[in-house]
Amino acid sequence: ETDAEGKPIDDDVILVLFNAFFEPVTFTLPQTKHGDRWRFVFDTARPQIAAGTESYAEGDLFTLDARSMI
Repeated sequence: ETDAEGKPIDDDVILVLFNAFFEPVTFTLPQTKHGDRWRFVFDTARPQIAAGTESYAEGDLFTLDARSMI
């Protein structure tokens, strides 16, 4: 995608996962545009984890706790 001047638009990508199920669910993290790592901003099941302290690569499996979101 390009802007009005034809320059490429490069911005952050946000991924929100939520699990409304009563058991944990495993997700496969999608590809990123430049092979970046996914960094967590929040995890409702683990509020003690500080934003940006955990990261995962594209294709990693991530198990999301029951009734939580990241």
